[in-house]
Amino acid sequence: TKFPVDFYLAMEDAAKEWDSGKPDVEVVYGTGKSATDDAGQIDLIESMVSQGVKGIAITPSSPAVQPALDDAVAKGVKVVLVDNDLPDWDGKASVVATDNHKGGVLAGQWLASKLKDGDTLAVLEGVPGVPALDDRVSGMEEGLGDAGIKVVGKAPTDCDQDKGVSAAADLLTAHPDVTAI
Repeated sequence: TKFPVDFYLAMEDAAKEWDSGKPDVEVVYGTGKSATDDAGQIDLIESMVSQGVKGIAITPSSPAVQPALDDAVAKGVKVVLVDNDLPDWDGKASVVATDNHKGGVLAGQWLASKLKDGDTLAVLEGVPGVPALDDRVSGMEEGLGDAGIKVVGKAPTDCDQDKGVSAAADLLTAHPDVTAI
């Protein structure tokens, strides 16, 4: 999994529950240290391939893990991307994910229904450059439509709660009259 937070911990728990009923299947687990732990994910991919796994289900931290996944695929390992797609990578066997752009559009439409013309919005981004996270932000901006809501600032959080608190504080300092985050 990408890093140890509720979403990925629940995913691992579900896999362990499934695995417990399959005596002929062994599931190997690994978790990155953070949402940006490319090196940790690469090490986990390489370790799993060296252990002889037949498949890898992964939420890629970024496109930086593609070369390690290419090596895995070249050795016959099937790769399923979970939650985050690598849209330009042809090596995946499948992608299991929500439509992050559509979810962002829905969030933007909801915000537009709650805010009024002239209100301001600050945006906490996850990890810029990660397609799923970028899609959420661009979808949200699209969903705002022509409601007259102005985005006054954006800040990356690396999907880390402490960085998110600091980013929000920085945005509020720079824009003390912001209407919403």
